[in-house]
Amino acid sequence: MRRFLAHTLVLCDSAVDEGDASLVLSELVTNAVEHGETGTVRVALHVGSTSLRIEVVDSSEDEPRLLESAVALAEEGRGLRIVDGVAEDWGWSPADGDQKVVWAVLGAPSPSLVDTFTRSGFERS
Repeated sequence: MRRFLAHTLVLCDSAVDEGDASLVLSELVTNAVEHGETGTVRVALHVGSTSLRIEVVDSSEDEPRLLESAVALAEEGRGLRIVDGVAEDWGWSPADGDQKVVWAVLGAPSPSLVDTFTRSGFERS
């Protein structure tokens, strides 16, 4: 998953910080694996010269919750708090069937949609 991200950022010559992007991607995928109902997870990356939108689709319709009382050293419950702190924006929406997509945006907005490259293909079942 991290190689998929790193290769995509290099391929697109993106200025997005790979460390931040890797952290956010890891947290979103971990949440999808832990809370998805069937274990199928899909990742899509929308890369602009100065921005990255990460989308993770899982097999649960449940709304992700940002826990207010996440303890700093806790093993669980901090994922979305980390995403919220690192990403410029994040959210979720229903997807096809009984699925949802959780997304996060890193970096400054790209000048136009023409400058955006989309790459999908990482899937874990």
